[in-house]
Amino acid sequence: MIDYSIITEMPYINYVLSERENNIKEAINKLKLHDVKEDSTFDRTKQKLKDDLKFEEATIGDPKIIDYESIEKNFGSSYENPFGGRRTVNIITISFPVTGSEELFSLKPMNFTFSLSSNLRVYQPTGTTIIIEIESFDLNKDNVHIEAQKEIQLTRNVIENNNHAIKQWNSSAISMIESLANAKRVELIDFFK
Repeated sequence: MIDYSIITEMPYINYVLSERENNIKEAINKLKLHDVKEDSTFDRTKQKLKDDLKFEEATIGDPKIIDYESIEKNFGSSYENPFGGRRTVNIITISFPVTGSEELFSLKPMNFTFSLSSNLRVYQPTGTTIIIEIESFDLNKDNVHIEAQKEIQLTRNVIENNNHAIKQWNSSAISMIESLANAKRVELIDFFK
């Protein structure tokens, strides 16, 4: 089964980034004296916060054909086939390797525009792979790859825009963690003097 989202129903990335900032504040407020007292422990604590709360940019790799099957399918009339009827079609399964924060595939970029006539599917990865299916009347590998790239283009656009947003956010989040953690350290050490 294909796992995808309709872009119009996806939450905006900025809402999630705001929630993540609140998570940073909550995590730092929960720090204890033993988390901040020794320099080496404090450095590990800050690094763990950074690792846990930042996003990793997502990527979508090149397509790989992994399976196909031929089926008979009814088609209505068209320019190529004015009488319609049954025709053999190949259902080709293609995988795209993905890396990064899986969450970025389910978030709509801010100020994102799309055409209502375009494919509104944003494919969601399962683990480290996105699986799609393409219908083709022949087994021309080049044509199948071109169709697969068209099918996943909106997903690539979403990821590209979200990567841009999180690159900026990660930078400010790291500064925020440093600043708030240093202030919390001073507060806790002063309190327990």
